[in-house]
Amino acid sequence: MLKMKNLKYDKIRTYFWLNKKSFILVTITGILFNTLTVLVPLIQGYLLDLYKAQNDTTYIILFALGFFLFVLFVQANRFCKRYFVRDFANRMVLQMRTVSFDNLLKCDIDEFNKTSKGDIMNKNLADIKDSAEGVRKVLTEIYDSVILMTGYFISMMILDYKTTLIVGAFIILSITISNTLKKLIYKSTSEYKKTFSKSKDLTLNALKNEVYYRGNGVSSNYYKEYENMQNELEKKSIKSMIFKGTLEPIYQAIALIGLFFVVYFSGQKVINNIWLIGTFYSYLSTYMLVSTKASKVGKVFNAATTLKVSWKRCSPYLKSSPIQKDIEISKENSSIEVKDLTFGFDKNFVLHNISFSLDKGNSLAICGMIHSGKSTLGAALTGLYKYEGSVKLYGVELKNVRNELGENFISYLPSQAEIFNDTLKYNISFNKEDDIEKDLKIVCLDQEVSLFPQKENEILSHSLINLSGGQQKRLLIARCIHNNPKLIIMDDPFNAIDIKMSEDITDNILNSCRNSILILINNQKEILQKTNYILFLKNDSYIFGTYEELSKDPQFIKMIGGDLK
Repeated sequence: MLKMKNLKYDKIRTYFWLNKKSFILVTITGILFNTLTVLVPLIQGYLLDLYKAQNDTTYIILFALGFFLFVLFVQANRFCKRYFVRDFANRMVLQMRTVSFDNLLKCDIDEFNKTSKGDIMNKNLADIKDSAEGVRKVLTEIYDSVILMTGYFISMMILDYKTTLIVGAFIILSITISNTLKKLIYKSTSEYKKTFSKSKDLTLNALKNEVYYRGNGVSSNYYKEYENMQNELEKKSIKSMIFKGTLEPIYQAIALIGLFFVVYFSGQKVINNIWLIGTFYSYLSTYMLVSTKASKVGKVFNAATTLKVSWKRCSPYLKSSPIQKDIEISKENSSIEVKDLTFGFDKNFVLHNISFSLDKGNSLAICGMIHSGKSTLGAALTGLYKYEGSVKLYGVELKNVRNELGENFISYLPSQAEIFNDTLKYNISFNKEDDIEKDLKIVCLDQEVSLFPQKENEILSHSLINLSGGQQKRLLIARCIHNNPKLIIMDDPFNAIDIKMSEDITDNILNSCRNSILILINNQKEILQKTNYILFLKNDSYIFGTYEELSKDPQFIKMIGGDLK
């Protein structure tokens, strides 16, 4: 497990530091492999010359055996280099995902509202993997292409520097062209990544809303849109793969033009008895290897370009978060104080200048007609969103600590919440060791759970076939109150629960959570009567007070059904 340190995780050099052991081993084995590989064609040529000169047979056999052991040693270093460079990349993926996930948890919630889910998934899964893979490929190609090609070129210069200077021009031309075409690779890769993110968004949307599309008879429209998106993705993918994978033969063809000069000038040396056939073989095979490696230098540019695209997309999620400071909670002021709160998710609907205060142990019901802003106000009080005015909980201004709120500080149950494919106990406590018996009793779910085959360890499926709608709601309420947070906010918690049980659960919560401040978003008269205070939202105003005080307002009376008695 990665220990979060004060490092710049959005810098690639950080991962070289974190994985310096693997990097050092890659460097040692990579240099050994590529340096010694340069000697292979030279030794092969020497063996040919030995055979032609008909030297001592025993010496030739021993030399050949030594050459065989030498090749084994070279290949052992190749194996180690490949192993450690992959170990480096795998560790980098784990570290990047750990940091990215940690930053996502601390991310400003507005980021999730303006960024598509598909793009977030792509940046934190595919792009992180592609970035680590890009680093691996760059390292591999630097060792296997750049260093090895340099070694081959030096050995050619030693054998015949004049011919090498001539044919070297074609090698340089091949590399220059591959470097120039990297712009096309960057553009095609970037377009493919963007289309891939859109495809994920469309897929998630189709899976989520398929029932609604069918019910409204518009499935065919979305199937067509999905098909068009997949066709576009296929085109972008093919274009990207063409530029990344099919240009190598062109680079090699350019480099192999120099083969004509190699054969001509080297052949002259053999004819004139300047070189033996083994030396000619060494020079020719070395040039073939150089031309092949020159064509693969384009892979370095391809890998670097892919790395650049992916890193640019995922690095914002790797930026080091500010060091979180411990929130100083007031011991004297155990209340929530809201003053001139102004908030809205968009400019079309904004709540203005709302003020009230509640002490520990108090309860508040937020009510109002449809679209009056009840859920909006509840969300604002969580401290997760930017707002104007002031919301202080235990003396802490929430907008100043939006991403630093500690555990058991605020618990929020939105109108729609997730139930996980895990045990019932885990869904309430998120801890398999916690006792949830008290929570089950508060929400009147204990007797029903006792009838489950596995009791509180019953596995809840994603389809939730083993829980009714009312049971799901009660489970979510139990989750919300489990750790006795300082502030409990529940948005329409009693939906799908009959009124008698809703009253019982409310009474249980009020009696059991005396150390918490409770805020319920609810319009039921029976529940409103049980809370200490009510905040009634009107069109452009609100009323705050007790049930008796609000019963004098005609609009409030109309909302709860007219008759107060």
